[in-house]
Amino acid sequence: MIPILAFLFSIIVLPAAASAAVSVGNEAISRISLDGTSNFVVVDTNNPANKDGTLATFTYYATQSNKFRFLLVDADSRVKWISELITPAAAGVNTYSPAASIEVKKGWNLGVHFLNNGMIPYALTGATAKFTNSDDGLPVLGNTIQYQGYASRTYSIGAASAKPAEPATTTPEVGNATTTDTGLPPIATVLAGKKLCLAGQWADIVGTSFKNQGQCVSYYNQQILGHIENLMKRIIELQKQLLEIQKKSK
Repeated sequence: MIPILAFLFSIIVLPAAASAAVSVGNEAISRISLDGTSNFVVVDTNNPANKDGTLATFTYYATQSNKFRFLLVDADSRVKWISELITPAAAGVNTYSPAASIEVKKGWNLGVHFLNNGMIPYALTGATAKFTNSDDGLPVLGNTIQYQGYASRTYSIGAASAKPAEPATTTPEVGNATTTDTGLPPIATVLAGKKLCLAGQWADIVGTSFKNQGQCVSYYNQQILGHIENLMKRIIELQKQLLEIQKKSK
């Protein structure tokens, strides 16, 4: 019984440690302030990249459809990557997925170049944000940004890694999966959903509306616990049946 419990517990605990996503930046939520200048760069330093890896999905909160670019800078403020020009699809939480995953190193920070007035909100708290003057323009890839101002801010931008799709398979629609006779989705579907959460793809799961990665992981952990509870009940029933068989055989 103990080895079985240990294995089932590892389903919940081990993937989170082994499959932690690469991430940088903050949660894409509505915040109170907006920048009033244009054609400038701001770099948020609250949550630098947590480890080396690649980034596949960028999230941001937009208040309007002004165009902008994401950029990544290293610890010395050298520009390591600049995105194409992005136009928000609508007000609220948006995502941007480049054609290929973007390499990132631990300690790099995420920034934005606003072509027009800033449309990504920020809070007047957190680590130091670094920004250039209005009309300083788009920095050159590989160059060091010359900042002109510093302030405590938390911008609604972030990015995370995603595992590459396995060949000859399709991503299951885990949000709309058919339930089993226990009232839970099949365990394979639940585990697939949790893998997507840990890979930073929580916003892309069909039929769900998770607000963040933690909520997504918690949801699937509860379903895993439900499966474990049902399995333990079944094991207890089988033990009782085995005892009855042993009694009758004596």
